[in-house]
Amino acid sequence: MSATPPLDVWLGLAGVLAAGTAAAVVAAALAAHLLRAASWRRTVWQVATVAMLILVAVEVTGVGFGVA
Repeated sequence: MSATPPLDVWLGLAGVLAAGTAAAVVAAALAAHLLRAASWRRTVWQVATVAMLILVAVEVTGVGFGVA
């Protein structure tokens, strides 16, 4: 028996993180494109970064599996 998870678990985690990151980046890019002020654009990208960090934390701790 191996202590490491099987490949499908790792691929599932990578897929969820890739999809979540892509969604956050696309949403932030669209929102930043609509804003003129640099301060609001910076805020949008900071929120996107925090959202990606939360996504990683939720998936790594297993909370995402319990919610889904």
